[in-house]
Amino acid sequence: MLSNFSFSDLLMIIAVLSAPLVAVQVERFLEKKRNKRERKLNIFKTLMATRGRNLDPRHVEALNMIDLEFDGDRDVTDAWKSYLDHLLNVPKYPTSEGKSEEVKKSEKALYDSQISTWGDQKENHLAELLHTMGKRLDYSFDKTHIKRSIYSPQGHADIENEQQLLRRASIELLMGRLSLPVKTITSDPSEDALNRQREEQEEQKLIRELLIKHYQGKIPTTVKIVKEQ
Repeated sequence: MLSNFSFSDLLMIIAVLSAPLVAVQVERFLEKKRNKRERKLNIFKTLMATRGRNLDPRHVEALNMIDLEFDGDRDVTDAWKSYLDHLLNVPKYPTSEGKSEEVKKSEKALYDSQISTWGDQKENHLAELLHTMGKRLDYSFDKTHIKRSIYSPQGHADIENEQQLLRRASIELLMGRLSLPVKTITSDPSEDALNRQREEQEEQKLIRELLIKHYQGKIPTTVKIVKEQ
């Protein structure tokens, strides 16, 4: 009976028996490919949604996942490396220790110019990165659309700028490069004047202690968000 089987019959039997196993392997391969694309999409969507808020923890986390999820995609990883190199070369805020007011103003003006140029270049690098990622994921956003089509309430920008100024001033104060203004009253030697002077000194001491605690993370910053009408 076995002698009646041809080679083609044998191939047919093997194909029928192996079909379920092949189907399972193909399904696993396709599922793995879909999951990888979904992870890339999540990174891209997060970066697009937070591109106007670069300090958002979700934005930073998504950037740090690029090397892992886009491994092997040279165009995307190269764009990310250029952006990262730019982020790590932010202009340094000038110190004011031992400098005249004229020098301070000059260095501050130079810093403001440098930080403005750096910010514009940062925006271009991010647009280039998102544009490259979008092409890989079949999106057709151009760079101008990525840079300009952002809704970000002015209140968010104000809060972020105020927090940066507060951190910078706190560091300058704690490093001894900035001092708090103190008003000394010498024309009125009365008891009331002396009491006011002591109160001002206590207030200055309290402010310094609170700033130190805030810098050490012991006191959180209270932020009030006003809904725009």
